Amino acid sequence: MTFKKFIQESSSSKAETIKRFLLSNCNLVESEIEIHEDLTVTIHGDLISERENFTRFPCAFRAIEGSISLSHCQIKTLIGMPKSIPGDLLLYNTKLVDLEYGPEEIGGELKLTANQQMVSLKGAPRVVQKLSIADSEKLRSLEGGPKTINGTCKVDTCEGLQSIDGIAETIEGNLLLTNCRELESLKGIHKNLKHCSGKINVSGTRLKSHIMGLFFVKGIKGFEYNFGTGKASKAFDIIFKAIKDGKDQLECQDLLIDANLESFAGL
Repeated sequence: MTFKKFIQESSSSKAETIKRFLLSNCNLVESEIEIHEDLTVTIHGDLISERENFTRFPCAFRAIEGSISLSHCQIKTLIGMPKSIPGDLLLYNTKLVDLEYGPEEIGGELKLTANQQMVSLKGAPRVVQKLSIADSEKLRSLEGGPKTINGTCKVDTCEGLQSIDGIAETIEGNLLLTNCRELESLKGIHKNLKHCSGKINVSGTRLKSHIMGLFFVKGIKGFEYNFGTGKASKAFDIIFKAIKDGKDQLECQDLLIDANLESFAGL
């Protein structure tokens, strides 16, 4: 057998292995799988998997023409993913610790749910249409997350979240930081978040200080703070009224101090 023929047969064998894997582990039919000569793969549609029996994909994707949805997977790395996809990136109950090697550009939503091993948003796309993170107890901050969110940003029931460092610079919808029990302050929020076009909802948190930075976030339509401390709720009311009344930072801080809420007057 010539070396050239050996390489051709070897490549053919690898291509068949890749195809069998994708057919067995992903919700695909043969017509949606295109394997190129360099063994990279184009998926003509969505890449969906709910299988538990693999930790990574055995191929590199040249393109995925829809969304990526991985749920209940043992997958530990996104190595091999394309640089961009036109759809959503949905990860539910995986073993991923971050988003490194994932798509750098997505056309839709980034949704991360019940990824109990995730400790960082490193590798996340810089721009997303929506961001939703829930039930990720090891996530301590939002460092590495998207910088622009063209809709709602929701972070819910992330019990280990202690800091909003890394929050997006622009949020064109509502911001929900809800039921994050260890989040006790919004310290430094104004250093990242420059504009929010909707309401800010921090219900279910235990905020104790440093919410004055919200005074410098432009575009806020209001605050919601149900199931939290009474002092924090009162402090939010004072800040939002001061913004609507056109008061400056010092006047707003004086109002908080006069109401015995000085701990909330910090930036």
